[in-house]
Amino acid sequence: MLKRSGLLGIGFSFGLGFVPAIATAAELAPLGSAADLQASEATTVEAAEQPLSTEPILQAQADPASPADAAITEAAPLLPVPPVRLFNLETANQLPAGKFDVSAGFRWFFEDSVPGSGLQVFIGDVQYGVNDKLQIGFGGFYFDDSLAEPIAGGVGGTFNGQLFGPGLRLGSIGPSAKYQVYKSEDWAISVAGSLELLRVFRNSTPGLFGQGGEFDSLTLAGALQVPITYTVSPEFQLTLNPGVSFFPESVGGGGDFYGTYFNIGAGFNFQPVRYVGIFSDINVPLGPGGNAVQASTGAIEKAVVWSSGLRINPVPELSLDFYATNAFGTTLATRSLAFIPGSSQVALGTAVTVRF
Repeated sequence: MLKRSGLLGIGFSFGLGFVPAIATAAELAPLGSAADLQASEATTVEAAEQPLSTEPILQAQADPASPADAAITEAAPLLPVPPVRLFNLETANQLPAGKFDVSAGFRWFFEDSVPGSGLQVFIGDVQYGVNDKLQIGFGGFYFDDSLAEPIAGGVGGTFNGQLFGPGLRLGSIGPSAKYQVYKSEDWAISVAGSLELLRVFRNSTPGLFGQGGEFDSLTLAGALQVPITYTVSPEFQLTLNPGVSFFPESVGGGGDFYGTYFNIGAGFNFQPVRYVGIFSDINVPLGPGGNAVQASTGAIEKAVVWSSGLRINPVPELSLDFYATNAFGTTLATRSLAFIPGSSQVALGTAVTVRF
């Protein structure tokens, strides 16, 4: 206010200084003829009748460039869209309508007792947001290696002076869908399901999924889950995910397989800084089937499956995952399976997801 009053005072004094000069110029200038006066008046009327242009005002409103506006834009959070899934756990968040998520990656179980560079699980997945409530997808994983430990006494061979187990190929591929049945400011509830084609191949080494010889089996698997997500703050969410996984009771001519088991998962996602999120989840099988293979006997048992790590978003359309886990599969049905045998083997996982 003081600055504005000072400017007005300076302008007023400056204007008063021009009054004598204007009066002197008026005395010296000739008045001109009557025709000149009429032409002058006509010009003034024409100028007054011209419409006022609002284009500069509208342009200024459309392109604000004030420092205050720039500060507001800079301060606005640029958090990524809440994750539709953690590493091994589905959330109740949905993919935005019309958006695709395309993911690829692998999990690497470091084992020096098997030939080759270790045990790798390869991952691929595509998800699409049909609308803000419905998300559909298609994904799978594949494993093809000799296991690091003998199972039920079956020895596949020796490497670096250590025994290793049977050769196994295990993979799953199929469609999935998730529908959000409830959404409020803090809570979201969805229903997710999948139907998957599962391939199980074992070489002639006995002990895994029965005592017979080599077999190659194609069967169906699936899952039904109800993820419930609670938003504590824009940066922090908690998810509880009860569900059931469906596997056959046996494969390969009678060998015990996982069967059907209920399970419950829990996890969180936390965004402490703009570009980095911390994710962690666990999954506990409840039975009656199981999600793990015991090394000493080959029996199907229950084991807690977990994962924990970072998701980096250098830009909102790209995410990079770096995590540790003891989980085997990556599809909706197989994320709760522990790596074979037991559940103590830990993999480092990485994946890249592009959204467009």
